[in-house]
Amino acid sequence: IDIPGFGKSEGWKIDAQVFLAELIDALQIGRPVIVAPSMSGRLAFPLVLKHPEKAAGFVPIAAVGTPLYAKRLKDNPLPALVVWGSTDRMFKPAVHSALAARFEQAELLELSGAGHAAYLDQPERFHEALLKYLAGLSPRTPD
Repeated sequence: IDIPGFGKSEGWKIDAQVFLAELIDALQIGRPVIVAPSMSGRLAFPLVLKHPEKAAGFVPIAAVGTPLYAKRLKDNPLPALVVWGSTDRMFKPAVHSALAARFEQAELLELSGAGHAAYLDQPERFHEALLKYLAGLSPRTPD
């Protein structure tokens, strides 16, 4: 989805603390894997913190809010793939390691030579790692 007001979506006022939880319920899509690059972290982290049961996994990619939420998450049950680019100037690698440590199960993926939009700078490597991560998740069961 586009963040409201970005991409091709119209802007409207949203409550970032409940947006994704309410969207998942409204769309009746079961338990999706949340892929959250950059600014979408401000929408994804509240879901991961308050409603991990609504998602099957979490893939933050240099997500906004990482330092704040890394402190608030503890033993989160969602399997996570924490991604960043080695040349990203927003966060140091230690921030991503600290985030990964807050999940019961997490993998770290540093995309060498990639910047903040690491998935765009290294799309083949990102997609290969994402598909491997998705294949390793528990099979979905009907809700």
